[in-house]
Amino acid sequence: MVTDINNIELILTIDLIFIIIDYLDGLDRLKFCQIYKNDKIISKIKIIGDNFWDSDLEFIFNLKELKYLDISGSELITNCGIEKLKSLTNLTHLSLKSLTDIDNTCIHLVLKYLTKLNYLNLNSCSQITDSGLKALTKLSDLTHLDLGNCSQITDLGLESIDKFEYLNYLDISGYIHLYKDDYTSGIRPQFYCVTDDSLKHIGRLSNLTHLVLSQITDFSPEGFYEIGRLSHLKYLDISYCDITEDYMDMLTNLTELTYLNLSCGLITELDFIIRLTNLIHLDLSNCRKLFICKFHQIATLTKLKVLSLSNVVL
Repeated sequence: MVTDINNIELILTIDLIFIIIDYLDGLDRLKFCQIYKNDKIISKIKIIGDNFWDSDLEFIFNLKELKYLDISGSELITNCGIEKLKSLTNLTHLSLKSLTDIDNTCIHLVLKYLTKLNYLNLNSCSQITDSGLKALTKLSDLTHLDLGNCSQITDLGLESIDKFEYLNYLDISGYIHLYKDDYTSGIRPQFYCVTDDSLKHIGRLSNLTHLVLSQITDFSPEGFYEIGRLSHLKYLDISYCDITEDYMDMLTNLTELTYLNLSCGLITELDFIIRLTNLIHLDLSNCRKLFICKFHQIATLTKLKVLSLSNVVL
């Protein structure tokens, strides 16, 4: 991690492939950018902090061999900053998490220049809409897509999700305003609209191994049946989804599951669990309708290593 500008010139004399940049200000930032106008080959950059501006991305322009770029949380970066990345045609990994000033214009810039992407994180990019998601389907090689907390994406955008035929990771977790203890005190969080129609298209992603549906409540047990078709699923997060026993039978086909998060669900029984014999991590925290006397089925999970029971009635 680069935190002392006086050491940068020395650091850059070695053959770096991954550099983490943390809080450069004023003249320090200018000096760093000047140093990086050379042709040094570097493949990974991660920028930490929220004090980076569009102009600070100019030093990246010449790094044409860059394959990995993470500028998550740099909230001052806009579409103008993303445009400075257009020379990075070899980029395969791009994280724009929590860049709240970028919108669908950014998506079109990505599609035009960054065509080799297989990893894209847009979590909490709240101005990305359904039309932006539909446009993204042109990235045919995408294997990892994070759309969590993208509050303007709905069923209309997700109806095109099955066009990502190589996708193995998908996060569409809901948009939630939740303060500490709000859920347990009865205050209803705010979720965004993803329904059975979306699950139908997600169920066609035959290569999916990781799925995050946390904080989504507008689907029925019949809609959830589509998730049971994802036979290669290994990781499933359905926390804060008001899940009951009516949904659980749909999971019994997911025999490859190693991680299951049911926290804050409404289940009262665990009969379904005995068929999930490969589970390693099970989260039942805040399942307040589930009593410890119902837990004898867990003894059948011989591979289980992590069991979370926070706020479960013992």
